[in-house]
Amino acid sequence: MAIGSGAGTIVSGQRKLVDIATARKKPQFTGETINISGDVAPLYLLIKKLGKSKKVNQASYFHLETDWLPVEVTNTTVGTGTTVTITAGHEVRVAVGTILLCTRTGELMRVNSVASGSLGVDRGVGGGGPGAVALQNPEPLLIVGFADTEGNTSPSGKSSEPTSKTNYCQTFRQALELSGRDLESDNYGPGELERIKGDALEAITQNMEKSFLLNNCTGTATDPSMTAGVLGLVTTNAYDVAGALTETALTDNFITPWFRRNNSKKRMMVFAGEKFLRALGQFGLDNIRYASSDTGIGISVMKYRTNFGEVECVRHGLLTPVGNSNSAATYGMQGYAFGLNMEYVGKRVFGDRELQLLKDRQTPDRDGIKWEYLSDEGFYLASESQHAILKGITG
Repeated sequence: MAIGSGAGTIVSGQRKLVDIATARKKPQFTGETINISGDVAPLYLLIKKLGKSKKVNQASYFHLETDWLPVEVTNTTVGTGTTVTITAGHEVRVAVGTILLCTRTGELMRVNSVASGSLGVDRGVGGGGPGAVALQNPEPLLIVGFADTEGNTSPSGKSSEPTSKTNYCQTFRQALELSGRDLESDNYGPGELERIKGDALEAITQNMEKSFLLNNCTGTATDPSMTAGVLGLVTTNAYDVAGALTETALTDNFITPWFRRNNSKKRMMVFAGEKFLRALGQFGLDNIRYASSDTGIGISVMKYRTNFGEVECVRHGLLTPVGNSNSAATYGMQGYAFGLNMEYVGKRVFGDRELQLLKDRQTPDRDGIKWEYLSDEGFYLASESQHAILKGITG
């Protein structure tokens, strides 16, 4: 019998790497584990960094708001008569002696009587403008002041009643589990516990970010387990582009009404989808107003300068297509942009239940561990008309 069986692999000539069995090759670990996720929680991070958090002792919380005093009444009468019909309820905005201006014609009118749904007016007063000119239906009449006539009594008092705005804390939970063997295993990369802790922390942070931004509920008692986010709370300045975004549409329907409600602000912040940023880049080709900078707290900011003020744009990692394609079915949130006045944005924490890691959640007989990140927090947004939403950008 031959001594050698001939079962081994014989390499003739120069041996190459391809001739070495895979099981005999020692893998080379580069010493790092790469996290491929994007910037997916800039709003939550900014709220935390700016210290915009307060503790509450109930799952529900509310604040009171008063809006600007009304600046106009709406006429619904066609003609030059001295009795004008107005939108029901607008009569409480004026008193005898109130001066109204028809901005279309320049005519001034003085209110001489007030009734439900109608006003008696002196037409063409003041001598500086035109006389009575036929009003249109509808025709806004601007309240420009008050001019009493001699010997009158004082006008009736006016006051506004604050509106209660309610929202709710939401319980966020993210567990991590490892078996006893997994804890002791010598694997490539950092310890599995530390790596999975990092994954769980990122997951719960993403969930809070999504809720704060995208929860399309209205902060009612219908489901008090959910916090209303920007998408559910901002209604006044919400514009659907429904197509390609032009610079004119951006200015007229987003920038102008937004800054109008934030007249003293010179800088505002937008959490932007990919389509919004793409459109801004194209606008910048004609007039360079687009430069990158950093907030100093780890959030990259791109600045877009307008005649109304500076818009700081944060690329949001969640406002992207769903998946890797760009079809209508996977379009996702890339056509959205959320404009926020960060002075009126924050979060509320239920008691001491701010984001924390709770250990030893496993049953006593478990051969392994179960830990959990838990947070009981809610989104806070005041004065919704000082924020804005742009959506439906397709190009």
